[in-house]
Amino acid sequence: ILNCAAPQYIKARVESVVFKEEEAMQKGDGINRITQLFSATMPKSLVDVANKYLHSPVTITIETEDKLKQNVNHKFEFIDKVDETIYDKKMTVLEKWLPTLPLPAIVFANTKDTIEALSRELRSVKMRIGVYHGGFDQATREKAVEDFKRGALDLLLSTDLGGRGLDVQNLQCVVNFDAPKTFESYVHR
Repeated sequence: ILNCAAPQYIKARVESVVFKEEEAMQKGDGINRITQLFSATMPKSLVDVANKYLHSPVTITIETEDKLKQNVNHKFEFIDKVDETIYDKKMTVLEKWLPTLPLPAIVFANTKDTIEALSRELRSVKMRIGVYHGGFDQATREKAVEDFKRGALDLLLSTDLGGRGLDVQNLQCVVNFDAPKTFESYVHR
C-alpha cells in the first residue's frame, strides 16, 4: 500500500517538474501507479483530494445525470408532526405502500436498530424479506445480497451500507423509510 501523502507522491506544483515526472513514467523510470476511484457521486471534498495528490486526474462519466433521471418516479409521504410516535407513523405509511410496490424493492433506514425493528414488524407481511446491515458478518451480508439478486427475496431491508456497491439488475423500487442524511446518500440509495 502506497502512502499517497508521502512527499515523493505529492503532485509537483511546478509545471516543468510535472512534465519531467510524466516523461520519466512513460519511459518506465520511477514509480508507475494508477489510482482509481469509483462512485455514483463525487463530492467536492473528494475531488479536491484527488486533485491535490494525483497527477493528471481524469474523470470518466458512465451515465449523464439527465439519463439517470429519465425513468425514475419520486413519491413522497410527508409526516407533519415529528414526535416520539414518528416511527409508528412511518410504519403506517410503509404498510400502506408495501402492497403496491413493484418488486423487488429495497427499504433503506439510517440505523441497524431501525432495520431490525422493521424486520420484526414486517414478519406478518406476505413477502420474502432479507436484512442487510453492518451488524452481520460478511458471509451473512453476501448471502442476503445473493438471495436478493437471484429473486429469492422480494424486499431487502438495508442501511446505507447497501447503498454503495450493490448492483441489482432488476431492482424496481427504493423506499427511504428514514430520510438520508446527505444528498450523496440519497443518490447512492
